[in-house]
Amino acid sequence: MSTPSASSWEQVGTLGLARIRGAQDYDDTTAPSDGQAILWVASGGRYGPRTITPAAIGAAPAGHTHPAPLVPNPPVTLAYAATVAPNASSGNYFVCTLTGNLTLNPPTNATEGQRVWFRAIASGAARTVSFGAGFKKSTGVGTSIAPATGKRADIGMIYEAADGWTITVATAQQ
Repeated sequence: MSTPSASSWEQVGTLGLARIRGAQDYDDTTAPSDGQAILWVASGGRYGPRTITPAAIGAAPAGHTHPAPLVPNPPVTLAYAATVAPNASSGNYFVCTLTGNLTLNPPTNATEGQRVWFRAIASGAARTVSFGAGFKKSTGVGTSIAPATGKRADIGMIYEAADGWTITVATAQQ
C-alpha cells in the first residue's frame, strides 16, 4: 500500500474539513507510525505526525467523573396472579411471566400523561391476557390478547386524568 503524498492528507475535526496544501503546511520529513495522527504542531507552524496523548487532546480536569448510565425505564417484575393491577408509581415498564391466564386491570397511582408498557410472557402454554374494566381502547385493540407458548404480548397504555387509562397498542409475538 502506498503512502499518500503530503498534499492528500486531510483532517476532519469539529471545525470542519481542512486540506493540508503540501510542503508549506505539512512536515513530511517523518511518516506517521502506528498510534500517530497528523496534528497541528504549533512550535513548527505546520502539520506533522504526533502521538495522541491526553495532554495533546486536552485531558479531563482532575476529579472529573461521569455519572452512572441511566436506565430510564428499568423493568419492574410482577409475580403472576390471575388478576394484576401494576402500581404505576413504581415504574413505567412491567414484566410478568404468565403461568395461567391473566386479567390486566388499569394501573394504580398514575400521574397525568404517564405511559406504561406491560410485557406478558407466556410460560408452559398459550395464555390469554384479558383487559379489565376501566380501560378505554384505541381503534383496533380488542378485549384480550393471546401470546403463544414462550412468546410475549406487549401492551402500551397512557393515562389522562380526565379519561383514565387508554390501551394504545397490544401486540402478540406468535
